[in-house]
Amino acid sequence: MERDVQGTMAAVEVVLNDDGFTVVWVEWGDTPRTDLVTKKVYLPTPPYNLNDEQWLEFLAYVYHEFGHHHSSQDNYKQWRIDNECCDRLKVALNAVVSDIHLEWEVSKLGKGVRDVLSRN
Repeated sequence: MERDVQGTMAAVEVVLNDDGFTVVWVEWGDTPRTDLVTKKVYLPTPPYNLNDEQWLEFLAYVYHEFGHHHSSQDNYKQWRIDNECCDRLKVALNAVVSDIHLEWEVSKLGKGVRDVLSRN
């Protein structure tokens, strides 16, 4: 499987920077996430010499976090920003519903990508 890790990382930064977000590269194994309040996207730095499964996992994280910037997510994003300071359970439930909507309805991620994401 051909992979351009550095090129993919650079493209991720360009796209997210254009959307007003900063990419924070964290350790491999850390949880990827998008912080809508601070406008930061946290993505795991792929390991050197990553294998095919790690490459697929990295791409799945990238596609997932990109999905949070899709226009279908606007209602979820606004609700989360408006309620970030309040009931943490409601904010967490909003995130779960948003993720389900994102992965099943928006990105139409294939079964292989869903399998990799679901094992964590």
